[in-house]
Amino acid sequence: MLDPKEFRNIIHQDFTEVTSQEFLANQKKYCPEIFEGDNYPNITENLNNLAKLYQSQGRYAEAEPLYQQALDIAEQALGENHPTTVKIRENLQMMRQQQHPSS
Repeated sequence: MLDPKEFRNIIHQDFTEVTSQEFLANQKKYCPEIFEGDNYPNITENLNNLAKLYQSQGRYAEAEPLYQQALDIAEQALGENHPTTVKIRENLQMMRQQQHPSS
């Protein structure tokens, strides 16, 4: 198992060069427990956070599918009205408004 400090260094690498697939691959490799059983909804937080990072960099085309994936998982695992689901939905809507301010 990877030392938590080493894992933190991997996760905090320069995200401008990391794709969502690489991020998720590292998550699955070093923290497989977040993809199992009752812990699986935790991945929604990671997807949401990565989407927020991409959004802050103006990388909307990369952020939107991550928000959507997080939202789909949250709706299925937690329900449509769960606070986490609502927050992800709001983040997606805010990003769309930021991307298209006149809409």
